[in-house]
Parts: sequence; structure tokens; C-alpha cells
Amino acid sequence: MEGAAAFQAAFLMEGRDLKSVIDKVREKVPGFTEEQYRAAVGRGFATAIRRRREQRRYREEFAARARAEPLFHAVFMLRHFTDRPLGSPDRLGPFNVYEVLGDLHPPKAIEEAIAAADGLLEAGRRCDLSETDAVQRLSREHPGFIKRDYIEAVEYGWFLSR
Repeated sequence: MEGAAAFQAAFLMEGRDLKSVIDKVREKVPGFTEEQYRAAVGRGFATAIRRRREQRRYREEFAARARAEPLFHAVFMLRHFTDRPLGSPDRLGPFNVYEVLGDLHPPKAIEEAIAAADGLLEAGRRCDLSETDAVQRLSREHPGFIKRDYIEAVEYGWFLSR
């Protein structure tokens, strides 16, 4: 019950009411008293709050790291974080690149970096698993990034194609 309660309790932060959360836990794990469900959801809510704080701290640290990097790499980091369907470690939504980097770079440069990063991510998704020179090809076709970005784009494309 603890796992179901912890999972469902996170929805309280997103506006779901307590009764519907308890009903979902009861549906998944029947046989407990109302007090036991309420207590488990309460513990789950405390865990969800702690995780949300950890997520915010992680995002702040991630954004600070991106701010210290060259523009194309920084934008790639932020867009790749947002693009990962399974790997995004939070429910806080995508990064707003302009909010993170807007005081460091002009809007036109950020716009160009976003287009370039999205292009690299898309090209990585199209890489064939047997393509041994994918990183070199992407670095020629999408200049301006660091080597790690090309590797991550290829690896991510391969991951998605499995």
C-alpha cells in the first residue's frame, strides 16, 4: 500500500482532491481501513514534497551547470533534458531556455541555438544502429556542439529505436 499511496499522493500537488487519491489507492490495494489509507497517503504526500524539493534543487543545479557552458552545448543540455520521455527526473516541466540563458545571450543567438540543438536531437533519432561513423557525421552536419553532445544524440536515438 505504501508504494501506491506514495505514487498517488504526488497528484495532490497537482490539484487532485484527497478523496479521489484515497479511492485510487483503495482500488489498487483493497482491504484496509479509511484511517490506514489516510495515514499512508499522508506519508506519501510527505515523501512527494521531499522529492519535489529534490527535483527543484536538481533543476537549479542543472541550470547553473548549463549557464557555465558554451551556448550551443548549454541549449543542447536543456533541450535534451526536456526531450527525454523516460529519463526526465522530474514533473516540473521543460526548461525555458530563454529564462535560463536569456541574461547571458541575445534572443537571436538563443533562437539559433535552439534550432540547432533540436536539429541535432532529431538527426540523432534518425541514426541507424549499424552506423559506426554517426558521431562524425553528426559533427559535420551539425557544427558548433561539443563531442559529448553528438555522442548523447546518437545514443539517445539508438535508445529510442530499441
